[in-house]
Amino acid sequence: MAVMMDTSVRWQDCFGPEMVEAVSHMTYAQRYGIIPFLEWLIQAEPESLANRVRRCFAGAPGEDVESLFPDGMSHERAFVDVLNQWRDVYRVSGESHLTEGTRMHRAHSVRHALEILRDRGVRGVPENFNRKWIRVGTPPTKEFPSLGAADWPELEGYEGYERERRAMELVRSSFVSLFLYYEELFNLGQSLIRGDPPMPDQDPQARETLRNGLLIFRDHIRETGSFKLPRRVAEYVLPRDPALWSQAGHFDTAGMWDQVAVMNMAYRGCFGPLAPAMIGALGVLICDTGWNIQPARDLARDPFVFRSAEGSYVAAPSFIESFKRRAGHHVLAFLGENHQLDEGRLRAALDHWDRTIEAYDPARQLDGYACLEAAGDGSALSAADVLDRYTRMANALRAEFGHFSHDLFGDRFWIFINGNVQPRTYASGTRAIQADVYPKNSVLARPGFNFKAVRKTFLIIRRQETGSIDAVRVAAGHASSSVLMPHYLNTPVVNAELDASIRQFQDAMEAIVVRDLNQEHVALQLDRPAADLARLRRTADRAGITAALGLLDEVPDDAGPAPPALRFEPDDERLGELYLIHRKLREMQAYYPNRARFRLEFLPLLALAKAIGRELFRKHLGPRYWQAARRASLALRSQQIVLPSLED
Repeated sequence: MAVMMDTSVRWQDCFGPEMVEAVSHMTYAQRYGIIPFLEWLIQAEPESLANRVRRCFAGAPGEDVESLFPDGMSHERAFVDVLNQWRDVYRVSGESHLTEGTRMHRAHSVRHALEILRDRGVRGVPENFNRKWIRVGTPPTKEFPSLGAADWPELEGYEGYERERRAMELVRSSFVSLFLYYEELFNLGQSLIRGDPPMPDQDPQARETLRNGLLIFRDHIRETGSFKLPRRVAEYVLPRDPALWSQAGHFDTAGMWDQVAVMNMAYRGCFGPLAPAMIGALGVLICDTGWNIQPARDLARDPFVFRSAEGSYVAAPSFIESFKRRAGHHVLAFLGENHQLDEGRLRAALDHWDRTIEAYDPARQLDGYACLEAAGDGSALSAADVLDRYTRMANALRAEFGHFSHDLFGDRFWIFINGNVQPRTYASGTRAIQADVYPKNSVLARPGFNFKAVRKTFLIIRRQETGSIDAVRVAAGHASSSVLMPHYLNTPVVNAELDASIRQFQDAMEAIVVRDLNQEHVALQLDRPAADLARLRRTADRAGITAALGLLDEVPDDAGPAPPALRFEPDDERLGELYLIHRKLREMQAYYPNRARFRLEFLPLLALAKAIGRELFRKHLGPRYWQAARRASLALRSQQIVLPSLED
């Protein structure tokens, strides 16, 4: 086992320039995974196996590395043994401020970093190295509370699901406010750069002063590809009076992040999204989808596939590529369009969307794709609107950095500005945003908030809306409920509801068992009104429990005449109504929040509508049906009619 020695030696001084350069080009996670391993190697005792592996990295070209190891041990075997030694030491290290989960995540990233070094031909890594040589394992799963468990004064008086909803509303509104505050700064800056005329309540002199400073800043950005200004320019040339921002556009810099460098941040925020603006948009997306942080951070630059009146369809790069392969040229022509598709193109897009889901995600785990619903009444800013507005800010930043943009941002959706010399991307492989970006008086800065709590609350609310753990499993992207139950739905609110459901089932079974006995006597013995027993038996009948037990009463022969058969008169009016009903049911199938209720009450209606349609086409009435459907569709687009309401 390697023993820790002098910690003052820098790892860069102990490895060649090829190694240092390769590490500098890695992602944040890979870089800060491999560096602890390299630092551990240079601290090993001279005769240890770890030191021999280190010497492989520093040896002369052509030197036989096998001669460094005793008893004919291969380089590969020694490399694996040393990796496992480091892994065991690093996982339990008490010197690091990192949590065990973070250390294990970085240990995972070491495997990918070593493969990068192998591909670059860095000496010291076996040529046949494979990441599977080292197994890191998974950290112990820790319980984490939902947002509703937070001790926030705004939640006082709320209980159960209403408390979770209220907490989610507080968090989402805080994310929206955070985004809008910095968007206001961006809009002011863009107006100044364009030279827009001042409004009556704005100071023309203040606007001109700030505009001159922004133009100096922009010239430097376009020339150098960075925000680093010469000290003389930053301190003496740029106007630094906070009152100018209020006079020029009523923007109060007192609420800005990083008050130490507030003027510098104010200028930078005029060119694109500052870190709080980016995290605000990301937070709204997570609140509305319940996604884990990793897929949300890894969105590509253009995640929008197409848009409809109901919402915007977004997806991960792998899903979009699968969609493109299956779609025809008439579908590919509108990919990425910002406007809503008309009925014909939307029907084709949804058809290919459904086909892609069947191939890409047959288990319906909703992983990597979603429909962001449009705001119904305009009272709340939708996630789709926030992403569109964030995209405008990000595109402006890309335009300012010109030919530097590709190297800086690549194909990433999330980009932002902070105190660094250059703006950054925000993906799962980059450093996480620190909590100090949140305003101190916001719920986002309080104990009880984190993105895991947001996801847990989202799933709890989905459980209440759908009445189904299976629906929550699908929305969460899990193949089974084994993860959901102990970690996401193991809350007093959900447990109380499940306990009540179990009790109701047990009571219904009890009512069935005693159905042939004297009900007055049974009611007396069970201390339960006879009416309750009858109600519970009716519940069991409706739920199918009685039928499943084979205890349905026989229907007597003299029960009366059978109900009349369904008749459908295929005139133009009824054909149009059939089209509208079928379209409404398809929309409900895609967007209805209570999936259990849809399956129970409306799925049979959809099957009936399809059966009538098949019979019409079998009778060669298809052309008449499509004529009526086109007339109804035109009437919908011209707002002469609306889709029927089936819930009245």
